[in-house]
Amino acid sequence: MPRFVVIARDPLIAEEGARARYPAGVPVERHYASDLTMAMVFNHLSTADLFSSQQAIHYVDFLDLKLDKAEGARLAELLAHVPDELTLVCSQVFSSEGGTADERLFRRDEYKQFADGAQLDDLRGVAEGEQAVRWLISRARERYGLAIVPDQAQRILWAAGGQPAMVDGELQKLSTFKRESRLEPVSDRLLEAALSLSPVTRLHEVVEAVLAGDRRAVEMLSHWFADEPETHKLLAQLRARLLALWRMSRDEKAPAYLARQLRPALRLWPQSRLDRAVVLLAETEYMLKCGGAVGESSQDSELAALELLISDLLEQPSARRA
Repeated sequence: MPRFVVIARDPLIAEEGARARYPAGVPVERHYASDLTMAMVFNHLSTADLFSSQQAIHYVDFLDLKLDKAEGARLAELLAHVPDELTLVCSQVFSSEGGTADERLFRRDEYKQFADGAQLDDLRGVAEGEQAVRWLISRARERYGLAIVPDQAQRILWAAGGQPAMVDGELQKLSTFKRESRLEPVSDRLLEAALSLSPVTRLHEVVEAVLAGDRRAVEMLSHWFADEPETHKLLAQLRARLLALWRMSRDEKAPAYLARQLRPALRLWPQSRLDRAVVLLAETEYMLKCGGAVGESSQDSELAALELLISDLLEQPSARRA
């Protein structure tokens, strides 16, 4: 039985990497591991086709499969005796933290059960760090017929927060302006116009304003929230950047693409300020999850909580409230 494990940092990269392992002309069953039980997995992996036809199964985020110790042992036995006509592809999105977070996943029994004996496609470095620009330029050319230059690629990556799935959305948008089927360059004016329409761009403008200590960040937050009240997206972006700054302030490793973006802001964020910022962020997330924010509606309460958080983050250490 061909068995593949695909790991990546982004859902788009993981999905496309998994699809590259689908056998040609063979129908594929896709299952999210969080929806599976051991009984379902048993039926998938132990039942040979009566006519020995080729089959393929894709388990998405396979580490979300919840099994007890006995079921884990049963799974290992199943994986060792899967019918030859079945191709099993297992994909998993790893967090952007890397380092010890990855090592913890590699040590998990759930990971070893699927990965031992499988061919591993490690795509964690695709579209990250120095490879991101090359990946974007290649994707724009091959999938959308767009000739993107490196400076434009950097601009798109910034607007998309370095997230390949969001980058692809921006490229799709740009491709709708193509006039011919041949490879076509993108003007800077068109690129800026397209990116300015993106809520993602406005979201990152809020985050950049916070990191730069720009007092307009609260007003920018209100404008963005009116169009896209996605509180979790803003908190996720702030968390990623503040934690990266926190690690950098301690000479620890941060994701490469974030480290490059954030290095100029590091002088504005001494260690004591970052310690406080990380606590404020955690408290805000906890309050929102527990329904502790107050407002006439859930959106009003979320906006109020975000406004308070950003106001507090903008405070310099010497200006803290007593």
